Amino acid sequence: MKKNALVFGCGSKFGLSLATELENCGFLVYGVSGSIETERVLKIDWDTCFINDFEKFLRNLPKIDLVIFNQNSHALTDNYWQLNSVPIFNIWKQSKQWKQSFYVNCILPTHVLHTLASADNLDNKSQILFMLSASMFNQKPGPLDYYGQKYQNYINMKKFAKKIRKHLLVCAQGI
Repeated sequence: MKKNALVFGCGSKFGLSLATELENCGFLVYGVSGSIETERVLKIDWDTCFINDFEKFLRNLPKIDLVIFNQNSHALTDNYWQLNSVPIFNIWKQSKQWKQSFYVNCILPTHVLHTLASADNLDNKSQILFMLSASMFNQKPGPLDYYGQKYQNYINMKKFAKKIRKHLLVCAQGI
C-alpha cells in the first residue's frame, strides 16, 4: 500500500527534488506550491494566502503519513535596518510583507496540522517534518526575519512534540 506525503513548497528547487525523491520511494505526493498546479498540487499565492485558501484541499486529502513544511518566505531587506534609507511607504509595505511572511512560515503550519487532525488525516504514525536552517543559531549575516521564523518553527515543533506527538522531525537546510 502506497504511503501519502504532503509537501509544502514542492514546486521548485529543493522542494521539487524532495517531492520527486518521495515519489521514487513509493509515496503518493500531494503538495502546495506557489509555482505549479496539478491534480494533487494546490497552487497558491504565498503573498496573499490565508487558511481559507487551504481548508478544502486539506480536508479532501487521504490519511497523510508524512507532512513536510518546506515553504520559505522572507520580506526584510538590509535597508530596513537603516533608518531614513527608504521612503516610509516602502517601510509600511515591507512591514505588511513581513506579517504575511510570518504567517506563511510559522502560523500556517500550525493551522494545517490542526485542520489535518480535525479531518482525521493524521494518525499516531504520521510524521511531521520542518525544514529549518542551522544558521538560525549563528551570527551569520542574512535575512533576519527568515532566521527568526525558522527558530519560531523549531520552538513550535518542540512544543508539539512534548504535548501531542512523538513523531515530529526537524531538519536543518537552507541558508
